[in-house]
Amino acid sequence: MHVSLNMAMSLDGSTSADGKWAGYSSPVDRQRMDQLRSECDGLLIGSQTLLRDNPNVHVKSNPEKSPVPVSICRSTTLDPALRFFHGPRKPIVFAAAAADANESAEWIVMPPGDITPTRILKVLEDRKIDRLLLEGGPTLARAFLRENLIDRIYLTIVPWVIYEHDTTELIEPKQFRLSSVERMDQEVFLQYDRP
Repeated sequence: MHVSLNMAMSLDGSTSADGKWAGYSSPVDRQRMDQLRSECDGLLIGSQTLLRDNPNVHVKSNPEKSPVPVSICRSTTLDPALRFFHGPRKPIVFAAAAADANESAEWIVMPPGDITPTRILKVLEDRKIDRLLLEGGPTLARAFLRENLIDRIYLTIVPWVIYEHDTTELIEPKQFRLSSVERMDQEVFLQYDRP
């Protein structure tokens, strides 16, 4: 199983603004995301991302190339109206309770402690999913990184300052302009300036 993580963050390290991400990625980044999705068999999106952003889970440019949507539902209820349940492929949901199950997905019910990244990958491999793309926030990323299961990371840094971390108060987003990119050994130095 090859596992890739696709994440975006703002210049100040935020992965959301008031719990949501929508509107900060560029059309170019969304095209790249579409390409990454078309190259994988499964697309794992965290339940919090589903609930907050209600993202599309298909390949917009070619829906037939859409991966199988996958999510984890330990303690929340997933609304059957979410776009997650209405793409071209039947989703797989790892759930801690059978009460949420409905016909719109394959529900894999197991005790909450058994819903681990390693166990999820084993179940997905048994279903012939060999290339998995993770899209979600830091909680999902951390869980897979903690178990050393991520083979590749795609990271987009968007030119926005979104969140004031020390006060947990939302500030007005400010956009910056990328001025230069310099690669030195295994590091990339980015310079952003006010427009």
